[in-house]
Amino acid sequence: MGVNIDARENRGRSALHSACFRGNEEIAWLLIKRGGMIDPLDAGDFTPLMAASQEGKVNLVTLLLESGANVSLRDNQGNGSIHYATVNCHDSVIKQLISYGADIKLKNNDGFEPI
Repeated sequence: MGVNIDARENRGRSALHSACFRGNEEIAWLLIKRGGMIDPLDAGDFTPLMAASQEGKVNLVTLLLESGANVSLRDNQGNGSIHYATVNCHDSVIKQLISYGADIKLKNNDGFEPI
């Protein structure tokens, strides 16, 4: 009997979400290495990549992108990871997301572009 590394809490967040919010690269790497979902959506369609982007964790953003995270996913407000990095002024994260194909003209549900 093992542990379900993709288990969710009441808001639908996984352990990978938590690792990305907290900036814990070691735990994130371990979860990914053990086959955890790279793009789990929480109740608001928020991904671990969005969490790492919001928090300015460029090393985690890089780890997620190199592991196959989808840079084009959007939450239920239409925001992508690029929106979260931009609103929080995380320039190194913005550059990394763009290098992996993030759309700088992506409009959210309110019509706002990240850049």
